[in-house]
Amino acid sequence: MTFLQYEKKGSVKMTVYNSIQHFRDEFSLLNDCQQRLDIATFRYDNFFVFFGGLLLVFYALKLKSEDWKDKPKSFWSPILTVLLVAGLVYMALDWSENYCFLKAVKDPGFDFLSFKALQLSKWATGLVALGGLILIDLVVFINWRRILWAIFGFLLITLLVAGSVGLYNHSYPICSACKK
Repeated sequence: MTFLQYEKKGSVKMTVYNSIQHFRDEFSLLNDCQQRLDIATFRYDNFFVFFGGLLLVFYALKLKSEDWKDKPKSFWSPILTVLLVAGLVYMALDWSENYCFLKAVKDPGFDFLSFKALQLSKWATGLVALGGLILIDLVVFINWRRILWAIFGFLLITLLVAGSVGLYNHSYPICSACKK
């Protein structure tokens, strides 16, 4: 989501909020144009979550299907399964966070008491899954090339999606006052 924030000066800061009300307080300080751009960003973030989650899931599946000659697969297989599930949990938590942001903007009565825990859990599961998969790939397979290709592929997809969203927003601006 940070990719979509780079053009927006004065936008909501990408941080962990203490509560939904804390987010609403920050959001209410923005002008109408910035609020519309942030709402669009929360919606577009679901595309990034999908691709980021797929990276984690397919990376874990790839490692599970790897040739395990002379390697203790019985030790690593359950760990890879946990990391695969962590990738799916990351996607669900991030989508839930985006839903909470949008619901908080549209419904003033909406409150979610575990909002901070949701945000922290999202970051923790995503980072643990990615770090664990990279660590297993390094320790077991010592395969820098695959790791670098995975990072390059993810960044390329992210840049393409961000560029497409930027072109679309430039052609059909969310807020005409924001058009450059």
